[in-house]
Amino acid sequence: MHHISVRHFGPVKSADVQVNNFTVIIGEHAMGKSTIAMLVYFFRSLHEDLVLLGRAGTQEIDGKKVSNSIRDKFYLYFGSSRLFDGQYSIVYEFGDGKKITLNETPLSVRFDPQDWFNEIVGKIRDASVFIGRYREKLDFDSAAKEENMLKNRLSTLFNDRTQPKFIPDGRNITVKFQDVLLQLFADKLVLPVAPNVDDEGNLVRRNDAKKIGRYLMRDFIFHVEALKKAFTGRSFKDMLQDVPLKDQLIKKIEALIKARYGNNINNGTEYLQLIDSQTRIPLESASSGQQESIRIAQDIAICIAEGQPVFRVIEEPEAHLFPTGQEVLIELLVALLNNSELISKDTLELNSSVFITTHSPYILTILNNLILAGDLGAKENGHGVLNGIIAPAFRLRPEQLSAYMIDENRKCLPINDTAKGVTGDENTGLIGENILEEIFGSLQSQFDKLIEIGDQV
Repeated sequence: MHHISVRHFGPVKSADVQVNNFTVIIGEHAMGKSTIAMLVYFFRSLHEDLVLLGRAGTQEIDGKKVSNSIRDKFYLYFGSSRLFDGQYSIVYEFGDGKKITLNETPLSVRFDPQDWFNEIVGKIRDASVFIGRYREKLDFDSAAKEENMLKNRLSTLFNDRTQPKFIPDGRNITVKFQDVLLQLFADKLVLPVAPNVDDEGNLVRRNDAKKIGRYLMRDFIFHVEALKKAFTGRSFKDMLQDVPLKDQLIKKIEALIKARYGNNINNGTEYLQLIDSQTRIPLESASSGQQESIRIAQDIAICIAEGQPVFRVIEEPEAHLFPTGQEVLIELLVALLNNSELISKDTLELNSSVFITTHSPYILTILNNLILAGDLGAKENGHGVLNGIIAPAFRLRPEQLSAYMIDENRKCLPINDTAKGVTGDENTGLIGENILEEIFGSLQSQFDKLIEIGDQV
C-alpha cells in the first residue's frame, strides 16, 4: 500500500496519508486538501511521465537527467522550492521499501534504495536507444510499442499498474466550452516531464512554472474528448452491455443524472432524455449538477467496461449535488473499485483506487453506511436481507477506506481506524461519530442557543 508523508509544504503543516482503495480528505477550503491530492497524483503518475524521457533518443540517459526531469515536473506543479518553508519534506512510499524523498532548496530528489533508482534509469536508457532509432526512421508505430513496453516495466518497478487521471473541479466547463478549450490548448501542449536539460544535464528553467491547474485541466479536457468519442452513438446501456451488473449500474447512473444520456452518432452532440418522457435537452442546457457529474459517470462506465485498473483523484465530487446525488455517485465509485477487484483476483497492484477531496460531511456518512453494509454482509451468511438496502456491488470493507480531516492548524489527521493503522477484527473502518458530531454540532448548538433566546423574548 502506498503512503505519503508531508511536512511544512504550502498550506499543509503535516500529513501522513495511507493511499487506500478509497481515500477521502475533508476540510475547509484553503487548508491544503488539493495540495495533498496533487502531490499524490504527482507521484502516482511518475511511471507514465518518465516514459517521455525515452524519447531523448541518442542522448545518454543517466541518473542526473532522470532526477532533473522529476525536478522539472515539481517546478511545473508547485513552483520553485525556494517558495516553501525551508523545513519542508515530502516522502512517498510505493511499498516494498521503495520511496522517493523531496526536500531542500534547491530541490533534492532522492530514491531509496539506490538499486531501485539504478534499475529505473537502466530501463529508460535501454528503451531510449530503440525509441530514438524508430523515431529517426519515422516508424512511430514501432516507437509507440517500445514506449508502451517501457511504461509497463516502469509501472512494475513503481508497484503501480493503474492508469492515473486527475478529475478537477469545474468539470462543467467541458460541457459548455469543450470545443473552445480544445482549440485553446491545441498549440500549447504542456508536458509534465520532458528532457528539459542542457548538454551538461542541468535543469533548464521553464517559463510555465506553477501552472499545474492549467495542465491538469488541459489533460482532463483531452480525456473528456476521448470519453465523448467513446460514447458517440452510444448510451450508458450500450457501454455497459457486457458487464454483469449493468442493470444495477444503469439504474444508479440514471438516478444520478436524472435522465438518460445520448450522443448523436452523426455529429457527437450530447443530450439528455428525461426519464419516462420523449423530451430531449442539449447537455449544455442541463443543470449544473448534471454537467458536473456526467463526466465522472462516463469515466466510471468506461473503466468498468474495459476492466483496466485505474487511479482517480477527484476534487469535490459532490459539487452541485443534493445529498441523495452524492450518495449515488459515491456508490458508483465503490462499484468501480469492486469491479476492478473481481477482475484482478485480489492482486493488489492491479486494483483500482480512488482519492477524493471534499467539503461535504454527507459523504462521510455515506461511506460509513457502505462500510457498515459491507461488514454486515460478510456476517449475513447469504440471507440477502441487506440487498434491498445496499447491494453487494456498492459495499465497502473496513480495510478499504482511509479517511482524514484537515484541522484548523492545517494538520491532516486520521478519522477512521483504518487510517489510524487498526487492523484485524478490531478494525471497523467507520469514521468516528465524534467527527460527524463536531461538523454538525456547531450548527445545532447555534440553533439551540437561538431557540433559547427566542423563548426569552
